[in-house]
Amino acid sequence: MRSLDAGAAAVPHKPGATRAGGPAVGFNPDVFFKGQTWDAPALIDGGALEPLLRGAQTYAPIDLQAHELIWLYWVRENREARAGLPATAPGPIPFIVFTSGHVPYQGDSRFDLAYFGYSTL
Repeated sequence: MRSLDAGAAAVPHKPGATRAGGPAVGFNPDVFFKGQTWDAPALIDGGALEPLLRGAQTYAPIDLQAHELIWLYWVRENREARAGLPATAPGPIPFIVFTSGHVPYQGDSRFDLAYFGYSTL
C-alpha cells in the first residue's frame, strides 16, 4: 500500500477478537502502522471527533512511503462505554481514529473537563 486515501479515518479496533474461530477482526495499529512514525493514542472528547474528521479532509492523504507522523486517538466516551467489557461483549464497537501528522494535534489535555482516568497526560 502506497498511501491511505484519506487524511483521517475512524476504524473498528478489536485486536485479538475473532469471529467464529476465524481471523482477527478489527484494526490493530501495532500491525497496520509497523514501520511508520506514530505514538500511543491520545484521548479526545467525542465532541471533538466531527470537527477533527471534517478538518482532516482538507489535508492530503497519508503517504505511507514518506513515513510521516500519524496521530492516533481514542474517543473518551467510546472507551468509557467499553470499560470492563470483554472484547466479544455486545455494546458499542471500540474504535480508533488516525490522522495525518499535518492535521493539528487534538490530544492536549483540557483541564476544565474532569474525567478521571480518561485524560492524556
